[in-house]
Amino acid sequence: MLDKEQIESIKIKYKPQYYYLSFFVINLIIFSCFRFLFYLIYNEKFSKIPLYEVLKGFFYGIRFDAAYIATVGIVIFLFFILSSFRYRQLKKSIYVALILSLIIFIITIFIQLADLQYFYFSQKRLSYEIFQFLDINFFIIMGTAILENPVYILIFLLITGFLIYLSKRFLRNNNIDNLPQLPILKNTVILILGVILHIIAIRGGFQRVPLYIVNAFVSEYNMVNLMVLNSPYMILRTITEKSNKTKILIDEKTAIKNIYSKLQIKENEIINNEYPLFRKIKNDNNIKKYNVVIIAMESWTGKYVELNGDKLGVAPYFNKISKEGIFFKNFYSLGYKTPNALFSILTGYPDQVEYSVMSGERMQNRFASLSVLLKKYGYKNMFIHGGRVDFVGLRNMLIHEQFDLIVDKHDLQKCKKDNMERLWGCDDEYTFNRAIEEMKKTDSPFFAYIFSMSSHEPFILPENLNGRFKTKFKEDDHEMYEYLNLYHYSDWALGQFFEKIRKENFFENTIFVITADHTFHRKLSLFEDFHVPLLIYAPALLKPQQKNTIGSHIDILATVAGLLNLPYRADMGKDLLNIKVDDSFAYIIGGSNVYWVEDDYFSIIWLSKDHKPISYQRLNEEKVTISAEVSVDIREKALSFYQLSSFLLFKNKIIPENFEN
Repeated sequence: MLDKEQIESIKIKYKPQYYYLSFFVINLIIFSCFRFLFYLIYNEKFSKIPLYEVLKGFFYGIRFDAAYIATVGIVIFLFFILSSFRYRQLKKSIYVALILSLIIFIITIFIQLADLQYFYFSQKRLSYEIFQFLDINFFIIMGTAILENPVYILIFLLITGFLIYLSKRFLRNNNIDNLPQLPILKNTVILILGVILHIIAIRGGFQRVPLYIVNAFVSEYNMVNLMVLNSPYMILRTITEKSNKTKILIDEKTAIKNIYSKLQIKENEIINNEYPLFRKIKNDNNIKKYNVVIIAMESWTGKYVELNGDKLGVAPYFNKISKEGIFFKNFYSLGYKTPNALFSILTGYPDQVEYSVMSGERMQNRFASLSVLLKKYGYKNMFIHGGRVDFVGLRNMLIHEQFDLIVDKHDLQKCKKDNMERLWGCDDEYTFNRAIEEMKKTDSPFFAYIFSMSSHEPFILPENLNGRFKTKFKEDDHEMYEYLNLYHYSDWALGQFFEKIRKENFFENTIFVITADHTFHRKLSLFEDFHVPLLIYAPALLKPQQKNTIGSHIDILATVAGLLNLPYRADMGKDLLNIKVDDSFAYIIGGSNVYWVEDDYFSIIWLSKDHKPISYQRLNEEKVTISAEVSVDIREKALSFYQLSSFLLFKNKIIPENFEN
């Protein structure tokens, strides 16, 4: 039996509300530390932002941190408090509270570390997409992250170890078996007040509308707004909303009117009003059955191309053929990520801001993709990639879009024989060689979609090249010498591909389209971070040109369709070879925003009714003040593309079912 003095000592020592408060405060500190780490890692993006704006990001971020902690912590709070109501349940409740605390700590830390790496690739905070990577590709992604940032693992282990130590110390300092029942009235009051405070924190305050992601837009500087958010909160808020809801920012009729105007669509071309993009624009009898080869180069940043001003000579072969084809100086990726590009290049349809169509249930919809259009006219569709095609729904998309042949790293036997398979797969020379083999086998006209891989992180050069390729850059030459050497290697592989394929009979009857899925992202300005090369190369068919026409990935299908005289279309792109420079534009997605590029301006449009577009000069990126009239016009055009693409996806009204049969 415990004497009175011992019981009183235990009562003083064991105050469950204080232990839970420690859980809450430690979580807040960890979130602030990760926010500071985010600021340090991406410091170059904050270099032109005033300090008081950065501090604003830290301050407003606490609101989102508290909302997440309260959401996941309310159950832990209940276990802590309820543990003192009944003596017999004490031990069990305490252990449950401690185990849950530790699990939540570990998951939260892991997510935030993953977010630091994810932002580097996507330029947005990690949200529900994390659940799309929980397969074999997850281990590949984590392998890349570890190789690139082993310090992340050290941070994870140190914080986890510290939390385990705190848990053990708690158990050591409290004799769980001998704790008496504590005052019921006091605990009841604490319980009620605690639940009320949790509800307030989850709502983000006393305001009428609960806290949501849009409330993070507290600054005119987008990096500050991104810093306010935290990835665990983003996951909780978006996991059930990835594709089920469409924001109504502009009515459908207005959106259709604006898009018809920008894409120069005539109403008499529309076949069925239920499908406002499905149109017939040419006669079926005038089709030119050229072979089509689209090559998406991994992470090729536009600034490292000579015609865009590069002096380093990173891509000598591409520089050479870019002067022999039609090169576009003002071309942009549709978004930050590979799925954005692979889907939008193929379909001419913009990927979505809040989720990737390729990896979601909307991929079940019908699209007038280039492969579907060409299949009607006897083309053989083939996709060749050195990596895995089961990555984020890629294989499912290719099957759905009627590809006859799908080749990935598992099919590149020469690569395996040479022992050249690396983390992500086989290098570009193997991919390009296999593509040539498949093209040579094909009697019918073909459409080949080739996706390179070598210039993906981690930047490890191929081995056993036996002098066929030499690196160009050393550590002292450039801070990103490893990336530039892989860029240089992939250019060499591209050169080998063309030197071989130009000897084939079908070369002169083939249109090659070379672009990139996205940029490298590092050390790039806002303009540079979307700027990718685009070259249409068919020396026997097209005269060399350098064009200033503005475009993005969704325009590739329309441009190819124009060259082939394809009669049917249901995309949201424009023919870059048949539009005036003054009428050209680019629609882009990124993070929680959309972007609009037109004339000399690059504008950010938030998907909220409360924010005006922020516009910059494209070349010097200086912020510019635009009139209210122009601001409204930019916003309405950008939202028209966002809204109609969302509407038609939701309703599956892009192309009729019988068109595919």
